[in-house]
Amino acid sequence: MAYKLPTTILLLASLFFCAHVAIAQTRSISYGNPSPVGISLGTYEPKTFNSLDALPANVRTKVDDHLRTRLGDAFYSQLVFVNGSSINVADFLRANPKTQWRVHTYELVFKYADPKKGLKSYYARTRLNSNGDIIDEIDLPEVAKFPLKANIISIDDAIAIAKSRGHKTKGAVTNLTIRYLDDVGSLAWVLESYISSDAYTTTSKVLIIDAHSGVVLKDGFGGGIK
Repeated sequence: MAYKLPTTILLLASLFFCAHVAIAQTRSISYGNPSPVGISLGTYEPKTFNSLDALPANVRTKVDDHLRTRLGDAFYSQLVFVNGSSINVADFLRANPKTQWRVHTYELVFKYADPKKGLKSYYARTRLNSNGDIIDEIDLPEVAKFPLKANIISIDDAIAIAKSRGHKTKGAVTNLTIRYLDDVGSLAWVLESYISSDAYTTTSKVLIIDAHSGVVLKDGFGGGIK
């Protein structure tokens, strides 16, 4: 007759096992640029700051309301403000008269992390005009509208999907990142395995997995110019 553990011990063991599975990821990654300036401004030097309190009150209120509306209170509360920068648009255009893109006044960087899923840090940014209106939307999904996008599958789950489809997941020529895809409005795990290169181009095998649902969005090849 097999020995049966007491119910209490079995329950504790089960809880420990579940906690271990949730926490122990084989890898953890960071992605994105934490710099308060995400694009080249030439010789122009913007002002930088480390607190949202540096924003004018009306701008702070407007951006806070917008992000809560887009992300929902619960998800927004998980974000950490990293830093930001401000540009005097008139001064910038005098120094760079040939500028053809819409110059923002404020640029804000936030960090999203989910260590239990293997995401050490993901840096998202948004850019605003002088009134606090959005010029470049924050590169995070509309969680308030799509609540399931508040969560991501783990890096181990993404690796398991990649292995099941014959992709290499380790080595110097393999790169695993997480990115925001504007066309589907989701974060995505992106695995690139470099296959070949010449003097001008590189070719890689690319797997893109929706980080919220685990659905494979692309399994094919990609290339780039060196």
